[in-house]
Amino acid sequence: MTLLLASLGEEMAVLAADSAISTVIDGAAYRVQDDYKKLHIVDGALVFLSGDANLSEWTIRKYKRSNEKGAAVLQRIMREEYAKYSSIRPQIAELKDYVGLFGFICQVESGKIAGYLINSANKFEIERCEAPASNSVTVTAGVNEKIAQSMLTESYAAGVGALQAYAHIFDTLASEKIGGKADVYLMDRAGIRKIHTHTIKEPQLKRVDRRFVRSAAVLDKQIQALMLDAVITGSHINVGGGTFTVDGTTGHMRTTSGEFSGAITASSITGGSITADTSINVTQDARIGNNLYMGLAGAVNDRKIQFVDPGIYEAYVSFAGSGSKELRMRGANDVRIDAG
Repeated sequence: MTLLLASLGEEMAVLAADSAISTVIDGAAYRVQDDYKKLHIVDGALVFLSGDANLSEWTIRKYKRSNEKGAAVLQRIMREEYAKYSSIRPQIAELKDYVGLFGFICQVESGKIAGYLINSANKFEIERCEAPASNSVTVTAGVNEKIAQSMLTESYAAGVGALQAYAHIFDTLASEKIGGKADVYLMDRAGIRKIHTHTIKEPQLKRVDRRFVRSAAVLDKQIQALMLDAVITGSHINVGGGTFTVDGTTGHMRTTSGEFSGAITASSITGGSITADTSINVTQDARIGNNLYMGLAGAVNDRKIQFVDPGIYEAYVSFAGSGSKELRMRGANDVRIDAG
């Protein structure tokens, strides 16, 4: 659970989010972690993602690996990961105060700042935020977002700067659900940079016993196991910077190399070459562009093209490579050579 504060002007934006992770046990909130990163710089944009810790962590990783970026791409990935996670843990929908997944992208478009809010509670609809001319707009999302919005508006009306206003809001609303540290980022035409980190003043907190907090490595393995066991529908896969890709729309798969232990079924195989160290069984016509070579250079074994016919009939063309070096031709009844 978290709180996002954002102030967007025409040419500048200031964003901040706390770093706390909490959980709800028997209706009461408990702090789990104090230093989880929720704001990310990705391809020139500032991306916020939070909610269920496992779900948000897997989603931001997938978004960073995606070849395409932007609000529509993040929306698609959030929907896909939320659907998979919900199918694995169907009971999460019944949890009280469950925060699913929400994100915010802030970026420069045609020289102006624009933001996009995407929330699972709003069916992942994209909500665009842009400052009116010569003015600014504030965005709050997460725990106590309405209270934070009111406090932020009042602070600006009183002439308080963003850093001081953000610090006051985080300190005032600190709880098991909001806390840790708040990283403050500035975005303008020159780029994105972290300008301040505020240590939030917290009250006495209820915390989960550290013995029950799984390490990041163990949690990461469990997240991957959950997602790998899930049914993936309509997703794009890109592993190793393009060495293995699957287009979720067309189903096209591309890989630099591969190994299959079972049978391969295809309507056609186009391009390249086929190399095999075992028998190849072709049940239909085989068309060869130019030459058909049998045997390896320097080989002395016999080679044969045989025409199979029912019964005792036998016909073939063979080369006795290991002995007399003869080319032999045999017909089932006779051999006939015709000229056109």
